[in-house]
Amino acid sequence: MRTALIKAVVHIDTLDDEKAQQWQRAIFYLYLLIFHRRPAEEHDELNTLVHQQIQETSRREEGETMAQYLIEQGERRGETNARRKDILKLLRLDLILFPNPLSTRFPQKVGNINRSNRKLNATGNQEASLILKIR
Repeated sequence: MRTALIKAVVHIDTLDDEKAQQWQRAIFYLYLLIFHRRPAEEHDELNTLVHQQIQETSRREEGETMAQYLIEQGERRGETNARRKDILKLLRLDLILFPNPLSTRFPQKVGNINRSNRKLNATGNQEASLILKIR
């Protein structure tokens, strides 16, 4: 992976200034691959590897900004998923403590919560794309 990444960055970095948009898209795509498809323990190393291969200072800074954006986006996504899990735990506790009033008054909502809960438990990771639907 590291060798292929180095070769890709070196090749992309040869694009001239007239192809700046292509350079931006290609580098951003590499960062997406690093942060979304590689294990978390490899992120720092691969991120540093990309930075080291970019020759021009302004491009290197632009690449660092892209990487920082994706890191922050991932942190926000993780926080959102943690909140969702907490809400589902509270809803589950509410259903255990008061099962009859909720299930008789809102049977469709209870079913949606249970389905969402099963989805969340099935994925069990930060990339869970759970949407809690209460109709």
